[in-house]
Amino acid sequence: MGRFRWAMGSGHTSSVPVFVRRLGIAVVIAGFLMAALEGVLRIARFEYRRPNPIIVVPLWNTADQSKRERLYAMYRFHPYWFWEPRPGARVLDCEHERINSAGSRGPGRPQAPERGAVRVAILGDSISFGMGVCWDDTYAALLERELSNVEVLNFGVTGFSAFQGEKLFEGRVLAYHPQIALVAFGAVDELLPATGHDVEAKFRVTSGASPTAVLWHDRLSALRMFQFLDRAFGRRPQRAIEAKAHENWASFSRGARDYLRNQSVPSFERSLARIVELGRSQGVRVVLIGPPRQTKVETRWPWAIEYTAAIERVASRLGVPYWDVRAAFRAVPDSDARLFLDDYHPNVAGHRLYARVLAERIRPHLGDVEARARDSGPRRQR
Repeated sequence: MGRFRWAMGSGHTSSVPVFVRRLGIAVVIAGFLMAALEGVLRIARFEYRRPNPIIVVPLWNTADQSKRERLYAMYRFHPYWFWEPRPGARVLDCEHERINSAGSRGPGRPQAPERGAVRVAILGDSISFGMGVCWDDTYAALLERELSNVEVLNFGVTGFSAFQGEKLFEGRVLAYHPQIALVAFGAVDELLPATGHDVEAKFRVTSGASPTAVLWHDRLSALRMFQFLDRAFGRRPQRAIEAKAHENWASFSRGARDYLRNQSVPSFERSLARIVELGRSQGVRVVLIGPPRQTKVETRWPWAIEYTAAIERVASRLGVPYWDVRAAFRAVPDSDARLFLDDYHPNVAGHRLYARVLAERIRPHLGDVEARARDSGPRRQR
C-alpha cells in the first residue's frame, strides 16, 4: 500500500513509459493506414500474381494477357512438386467452380474414407485435371457415377510430369488412403521442352525451401497490399532462364530432337516405378494408364511414342496392370476430330469414353477391393 500511495502522490498518471505509449500509437496508425490501403486496392480491383519461373508451363503461353494472369492466379508454388492448384481459386472456363481445400479438383473429401467404400485416386496431368471441361464432365466425375460405393479423388494437375506425380503421391495422396491409384502420365508434358531446367534439376533447386515458409508467403500474397509491393519491388524472373526457355521451345517447335525435354524417358520410368513401389508399400493397387493424345502429335513429334512404350515396359517389369486408353481412342473413327478439344485435351465425348474404359476395367475387381476396405485402414464411421 505504501508503494501505491507513493505512486499516486508523485503525480504520475500512468506507469507505462512514454516511448511504449508512442510506439503503441504508431502501431495503431500504421495498422489503420495499411487497412485503408488494402481497402482502396480491393475497391479498385487491383490483383497481381508475379509469375514464378518454376511454374512457367509451355502450354500456358498465350497472347491473351488476362487469361495468362488468371492461369497463374489459379496455381501456387510448392517446393516438392513445383506447383499445385490454389485452394479456393476459380477454375478457368468454369467460373462457378473452385479448387477444393485440399488443392485438387472436385468435391472436398476427408482423409479417411467411409468404411467399406472403395477410394480411387487419380494422378495425372491436364487431361486428368479436365482442362477445357467442367467438373461434371471430367472422366473422374463420370467414373464415380459409373461405379457404386466408390469415391474418386482427382489429383490431376495441369502441366504435371510423372516426376511431380511421384512427389505428390508420396507427399499428399497416400494420406487419403486410396485402395486403387490410376496413374496417367506420359501424354505430352514430359516430352515438352524444359523451361530452363528439367524436372530433376528443378527439384534440386526448389526442394531446399521450407514448405511452411512457402505456405505463409502464399497466405500473405492474398493481401492486395502485399501484391502491390510485390509488383513494385519484387524480383523479376531471370532473363537468362527466360532466354534459355524460349530457345528450347523454339527448337521443339521446329521439330528438332536436340532440345532439353521436361523429363527424359529414363527419368520417366524411374518415377513410374517409384509410384508403384510406394503404392505397394501402403497396400495400394497401382494401375498404369496409357493416356490418349491426338495422332498428329505423334506425327509431328514421333518420340512421343517413347513414353507410351516406357509405360508398358514398367508395367510388364513390375507386374502391374496397364490399361491402354490411347488404343481405345484410336479405335474410334476420326478420333482426333470427334474426341479432342485440341492437340492434347479430350472433349466431353472423350472424357465419357475415358470413364467407360476405366469403369469396365475396375468393375470386376470391386468385390475384392471392397472386402479389403472393410477390414483394413482408418475409416470414418457412418
